[in-house]
This record gives sequence, C-alpha cells and structure tokens, in this order.
Amino acid sequence: MVKSLYTFETAQNTAEKERLDELHISIRNYQNSQVAFAPQIYEPSPRKILDLGCGSGAWAFDVASQYPEAEVVVADASPTLQDAILLNNMRFQLVDVTQPLAFDPMSFDVVHARLLFTHVPDAVDAVKRAAELVKPGGWLFLEDLDVSSAIESGGPIVSKLLTLWTDILAMDGVDTGFGRKIESAIRSTSMFSAIHTQTVPVPVCDSMGVAPELAQLGVTVRSTMKQVAAYWCARFAEEGITKELTEKYAAELDSEVFQCLFDVYFVWAQRMQSVLAVE
Repeated sequence: MVKSLYTFETAQNTAEKERLDELHISIRNYQNSQVAFAPQIYEPSPRKILDLGCGSGAWAFDVASQYPEAEVVVADASPTLQDAILLNNMRFQLVDVTQPLAFDPMSFDVVHARLLFTHVPDAVDAVKRAAELVKPGGWLFLEDLDVSSAIESGGPIVSKLLTLWTDILAMDGVDTGFGRKIESAIRSTSMFSAIHTQTVPVPVCDSMGVAPELAQLGVTVRSTMKQVAAYWCARFAEEGITKELTEKYAAELDSEVFQCLFDVYFVWAQRMQSVLAVE
C-alpha cells in the first residue's frame, strides 16, 4: 500500500491535470523557458532521466522532447500515465517512494522530483532513496515548498487553514515545511559535492513591482492554493477545514490585503564521482 499522504486529487482528475500543467508552465517561464535553473544538469546530454512523483507528466514530456536520445522514466504512486500516450523515449513505472525503489542504484544521469516530499512521511529517508539512484557525476534536482512561509506571511484565515492542514499531515509524519530542509537532507547522504539552492519567495496576493514571470507564478500558486483547499474541504471537514472556512480563505487570498509569500526551493546537487556506499 502506498503510504504517501497525497491530499490533492490525482492527475486522473481533469481539473487537477490542468492545474499541474499550468503550474509547470509558470515555473518553466520563471526559469527562462528552461526545465531547470542550472543548464549544466543536462551537459553532456543525459542518457537516462527519472521523474519521481511525475503527476501529469508535464515536466517529463518537456525533457523527453528536449532530449529525444534519452530514456525518460516517469514514476508515480498513481497510475495516471500508465495507459497514456507517451513519447517514444518515455516509459511509466508505478512507485511508492516510501519503500525501496525498483531501480538499480546509480542508474540515472538526472533524478527529478517536484513538490513531492511535502506529501511523504519520513521525507529525509525518501530523499536518500532518490539520491542513491543518481550516477556518479549525475544530478539530483528537487523542487519543493515551505508552507510555514505562507502561514507566517498570510492573513489570519489563510494562516488558520494552512495550519490545520499542516497539523493533519504532521500526525502521520509528513513535514509540509520540508522544502527548506532539502539541502540538509541531501548533505546528510554524504553523496554530493556540489549542492545549490535557490529560494524563491512567490508573491501570492500582491505582485506589484516584481518581474512579470514571477507575478504570473504567483497568480498560478494562488489558483493552486484555492483549488487544493476545495479538495481538503471534502476530505477534512471534521478536522476543521469546512466549506465556510474554505470560502473565507479564498476570499482573503483574492482580497490582496495581505502579502502572503510562499517560499519555493529549487535544489540541484551533483553526485561525487567516487562515492562510498551509504548504509
């Protein structure tokens, strides 16, 4: 049984697929139409790429198109892409990131995961499992967020609802602030020499004075925040995420009275050329 506590809909849901695709486009545009901040991740051209927690597959489709000679493995706990029409150099595999992964160690040039570990219990262990799949000289590229940044900077209703969600997941060992801990989790593996972090405070409510690409990312994140709250309302009403609270939360986000910055972390790390096995 998959232990991942994914509290959103899966990409089999049309609205959720559209949300994930729109988020990918906004992130890509913010990254100057690239699939990563650091182009050196893809130099020389990678031969084998893994996208863990692939969702709608938007990132993987982009990478597979850009590197047609590479094998791109799309992996998720949901069978969303199992019967989908993929590009010739793509294949899907069902995975549970809370368990040992069915891939050979050190078999991928690039391992990528976006917004995955803030849904996974014992995320440090899950990062280690992902890290072990990277070839010597290859790259681990993780993107995740820190919900506490929005709790601290958002209005009272936004803070209340996000705190409720955070507390619900914490009871099962999930850390919704894991984005800020990714770098330390990677360092703890002792497998990587070059580790880089770019922290992006995304303006969810007030984007005045920021670059257009960042402003658009903020609009997309705000839309995501409202959409996923509707999922939580259906699932966690008894825990306090009620329809009334969700409606007030959406209204507060749209009012733009409060700034509400959502910190997103982009971390890329190169594995050492010679690495001792980590027990």
